Amino acid sequence: MKNFVVLGFALLFLAFPLGSQNQVRVKDSQPQIRLVLLDSPPWVIENPVEGREGYSVELFREVFRRAELVFAPEYLPLARAEAETKRDPRVLCLQLSRIPQREIQYQWVQRVFASGLIFVNKVNKQPVQTLDQALLQGRVTVRSQSAQESFLKEKGFKNLEPVIDDYLAYRLLKAGRVDSWFTMRTRIPDIIAREGGALNQYNLGPRVGVLELYLVAHPHFPAPIIQRIQKAYNEVLTTPFFNQLRQKYEISEE
Repeated sequence: MKNFVVLGFALLFLAFPLGSQNQVRVKDSQPQIRLVLLDSPPWVIENPVEGREGYSVELFREVFRRAELVFAPEYLPLARAEAETKRDPRVLCLQLSRIPQREIQYQWVQRVFASGLIFVNKVNKQPVQTLDQALLQGRVTVRSQSAQESFLKEKGFKNLEPVIDDYLAYRLLKAGRVDSWFTMRTRIPDIIAREGGALNQYNLGPRVGVLELYLVAHPHFPAPIIQRIQKAYNEVLTTPFFNQLRQKYEISEE
């Protein structure tokens, strides 16, 4: 009889674990979310150089810490990052430009930055000052399937040389295979430096457009987590850390 009583208590213990163990399990649990990143210096740098992970990476690492979320970024190419964000309700993507074609495809969680769009050409040529001037020039290279390409097409550009990324666009300009390169101003110094070029060998034209960059989410991404991120982001904006980060990356709104 005694053996049956002991066995009964053992089965009862297995069926109903101690309450404190359940509490620890709940406390330690984290929302099952994914954060996909696009390599786009100076905001996101997939292969950090001298401790520089990118302005947006360092910013959202702190935002996630304050929001009590695990920061575990996945670096993906643009097309795959967009596809994953549209497919998986757990996904956040850092960062995409806000354009009409994307408006209903995502939740626009947080505006991160705005960057001017400009034409770049070699110093031995006349600087490209306007869209009309660029229309009359030769070939213009631009990142394919990007907001920049859409912008130029909407303005009637037919003389485009789309390429897979801005690094290749710069190489075409450097080699003299195109007449100008259309991109975001804030990306230019990092790209030219990474490719071993000199910034003073190029004309940087005036701003002819602006792109706003956002943290975006799947349309059904959980609203409570978005609210936590937005609250934490606004808190970070008031800290010395934020000002130091902008100085580190020489970031200023355009």
